[in-house]
Amino acid sequence: LQFTPCPTGDLAVHVDQVGLDVPGAAVDVTGGPNNISVSGTTDAGGNVSFTIPEGSGYTVTATKSSQSATASASITASSTTNVTVNMPPPPTGTILVTANSDTALASCANCVTLTGGPDAISVTGSTDASGQVTFTNVPVGSGYTVTVTKNTVSSTATATVTDSTTTP
Repeated sequence: LQFTPCPTGDLAVHVDQVGLDVPGAAVDVTGGPNNISVSGTTDAGGNVSFTIPEGSGYTVTATKSSQSATASASITASSTTNVTVNMPPPPTGTILVTANSDTALASCANCVTLTGGPDAISVTGSTDASGQVTFTNVPVGSGYTVTVTKNTVSSTATATVTDSTTTP
C-alpha cells in the first residue's frame, strides 16, 4: 500500500484591527477536506503563513486579548491564498482629565498629553474653561500616563481604562 501526498498550497493570513496590523495574534486554521487543525502566531506585520492540503471549507480564526474573528478559505494546489481576518475594534473607555481649578490651566491649548497603554498611544488635548479635557475611544488597558504642562511646570498621573467607562 503506497500513499500519495495530498496536493498543497499556501495560506497567507493577515490579521487587521481598525486598519492596523495585529502582531502576536494566535491564528488557528481548521477544517477543510482532511479536517486539519494547525496553529501559528502573527509576526510584527500581522502575518502568518501555513502550507495545507488543497480544498475548501477551511476556517481561519484569529484571537488576541480575548477578542476573536474568523474568515473562510479555499486552497488551490501550488498557489498562495491570501486571507485577511478583520478583528473587531478594541473595547474602549474615556479618560477625563481635570488639570486643576487654577485659572492658568483653564483653556490652555495642547497642554495635556496622554501616552502609553497597551497600544503605546500619544495624543494631545486642550483644556476647556474648567481646566478639563476628555480623551474618548481610549483602548482598554493600563500603563497610561497623563502629563499636564504649562510654561515650564509639569505634573503627571497614571491611569487605567476599563470598557465603556470614564476614568477620572
